[in-house]
Amino acid sequence: RVMMCPCYIPPQTELLRCPMEDVSGFNLSYFSRFCPEEAESIYLKRMRHTPYAEPCPAFTFDFHADDGACKEEELLSFDIRSSGVVNAIVFWHEMELDEQETLSSGPESESQQAVFMLSEEVKVEEGKRLVLRAGRSSTELHVETVDSPVHKNHIQPSRQVVQRWHFGMLNDRERNEAYYRALRRKVTPGGLVLDVGSGTALLGMMAARCGAGRVV
Repeated sequence: RVMMCPCYIPPQTELLRCPMEDVSGFNLSYFSRFCPEEAESIYLKRMRHTPYAEPCPAFTFDFHADDGACKEEELLSFDIRSSGVVNAIVFWHEMELDEQETLSSGPESESQQAVFMLSEEVKVEEGKRLVLRAGRSSTELHVETVDSPVHKNHIQPSRQVVQRWHFGMLNDRERNEAYYRALRRKVTPGGLVLDVGSGTALLGMMAARCGAGRVV
């Protein structure tokens, strides 16, 4: 007989704002309008972000009872501790192995977290409560607002053309600064730079700022 330990895992959630305004000196705020409605595994500690509420539990994974086909929906209620605008929710696990040992994949750990970018930015006010509706299956996670004041509508999912992993990369300060340092060493004034698979064109813009005469 095999015993799973831990038997239960209550995921934790937290409301965030993950700004896209300034990326290595470039204003890429327009990309925030293309945030995809799906979770992406991200090292949150590498991203600029601002939490707006205390963490709260969501769902409960029961490894003894769950057959892998389980679907679940739950209302998440957040007590707002500071006013502002939120655009993301992060999920992680706190796994209690016994009375002394707990394994955490939280934002301060070396693990990745599941960051879900909301389809719309939402105004929050200190002392008020924000309610989100979250659903999960064995393969998917979705989150939506419930009667919340919308700050700015994003482009609808049918019009999204930016792949979800770009948002994690754009907000990864360590990654971006490493590329920037490499480009400053290698790009020659007036030189030609070929950007293969340019994606959001961040590296191409870096090369141009480093003095490249032409970026293709």
